[in-house]
Amino acid sequence: MHYCAHDAIEYLMQSAGGGSQDQEHRVIRASVHHSYRDVCNAKDWLWHVTDSSITTVLNDNTYVLPEDCKNVDAIVMPDRTTVTSYISPAEWLRLEPSNLTLGEAVYWTVTKSTDPAAFDRWELKIAGKLPAGTVVRFTYRRTPKPLTLMGYETQVRTGFATVAGTTVTGINTNFPKRCTGSIFRIGTPGNYPEPLSGFYPYQAQARITTWGSDKSLTLDTNIGAFTDQCRYVISDYLDVSPGMFTAILTGAELWMARMMGKDINAAAGLYQRDLKLAMENDVIAPISGRRAPYDRTPDAVTTQYAGTYAPLGPDQGA
Repeated sequence: MHYCAHDAIEYLMQSAGGGSQDQEHRVIRASVHHSYRDVCNAKDWLWHVTDSSITTVLNDNTYVLPEDCKNVDAIVMPDRTTVTSYISPAEWLRLEPSNLTLGEAVYWTVTKSTDPAAFDRWELKIAGKLPAGTVVRFTYRRTPKPLTLMGYETQVRTGFATVAGTTVTGINTNFPKRCTGSIFRIGTPGNYPEPLSGFYPYQAQARITTWGSDKSLTLDTNIGAFTDQCRYVISDYLDVSPGMFTAILTGAELWMARMMGKDINAAAGLYQRDLKLAMENDVIAPISGRRAPYDRTPDAVTTQYAGTYAPLGPDQGA
């Protein structure tokens, strides 16, 4: 299931009773943009945790982090046991001249990049220089890319598309180059695809992996049977969980009321409610529950089983 900017736009159009060419449409688009930014920045969402790595080079200890890096959680050395710890930039300056060997404690910090070609990115700075070729892994929280394709631009719905497996061939289309990573939705020959709540829900959807030309795309999955000359929509993917998506919808309603000079109290209350629910459901394990009786370690077996079972009573120091 992919949530798209197209879904949020359609939701607001239904709420406002407007159309794609109405004067309100600019407000609708802006409201989705602002709400998406607000929800993604409301907290450090576990949904956005990802990992990457750097490989050290000779006589260097500063490395530009991925473009979507919002903040770094931790770094892990190749032996998996070396202690690593975050320090302030000022502390890093005092430790920076040292040379490190594997096994020593590694201290690191993050600062804004000084590279003119990456001025809007972060740098990972290691206190000291590690041997060249050392692979350092790290976890970080990503920043979702800005929305540019929202399902109603001319380039993302002009002409017809024929789909065979993972290949999309356009007829009188003008697929935009920047659509790589966006979601492609296929409809019918007579109707544009709508969200699942619409009268004409999309037949299938998939992520675009390659832009071949203004008439050719490649998808990440086979979306089914051969589909000939159908209407289509391309929209940016919303990098959010189901709970976060609901908060984006009510947040967009709040922004829309605000931009149109309407009373925002009711919309603000709904948004705060949905944002709170999203935060409560932002967990690493999406499926969890109460331990069943048959998961318990048998009483006859030692209780030193990583906490799977501990009998009631005082701690005996075992």
